[in-house]
Amino acid sequence: MTHEVVIAGRCRSGRRWFWAADLLSALRDRPGAGRYGWAETEPDAQDAIRQAVEDLAAPVVILRADHARRRLKEISAARRRARPAPETQEPAAVEYLYGVREGWFPGEDGREVWKTEIVKFPIHRKTARRVYYVRRRTPDGAELGYVDRGELESHGEVICRSRGWWDADYMLYKEPPKLDDPPAGEPLEDTVRRLRREAAEVHPDRGGDPEEFRLRFARYQRLKQRLEAAQA
Repeated sequence: MTHEVVIAGRCRSGRRWFWAADLLSALRDRPGAGRYGWAETEPDAQDAIRQAVEDLAAPVVILRADHARRRLKEISAARRRARPAPETQEPAAVEYLYGVREGWFPGEDGREVWKTEIVKFPIHRKTARRVYYVRRRTPDGAELGYVDRGELESHGEVICRSRGWWDADYMLYKEPPKLDDPPAGEPLEDTVRRLRREAAEVHPDRGGDPEEFRLRFARYQRLKQRLEAAQA
């Protein structure tokens, strides 16, 4: 003759004790046939188990602490699944830094044409001293860069010292910049010569500021490339 068996146990649950007592034959087919609950003390949990065993009327009892832990996990998971889905929230606004990219790109007719475009770099996070931004996405995540926050907020633009002048994030701006167009009525060749002269005047070897020189030289290089593309 086969007798019903109760498997029972208790375990810590925060500051309280969780207890469970289940008919072994019903764990799969009739999961509601068991008993469980929380008690303030371990003796209270033991008393609850004794009462549950009497209610289930099973002559054989197996005490196992891991049974209580397993049942507690199952109950917690079921409660999480039963929770209503949170209300959809609007995604947080994304801030950007802006750079300028120039180069040869495929045109509508299939031939390459010289283009200048503004590139948006999402801001990843800000600290007291730096602004971190996403340079590009990779299969492993995101490649980050950073610039000096104080200089960016004071001047509205900042040089990323780890980049070359040809990189779109060499010079980064708080707001979308105006593209380097020659002044109205000034030929592009004259603009290039003027920018080269202005960069030379602030060269560090002549006592100029290194950052101002890098800024002016980068603008000279961009317009020089545009001139060479126009003459090609």
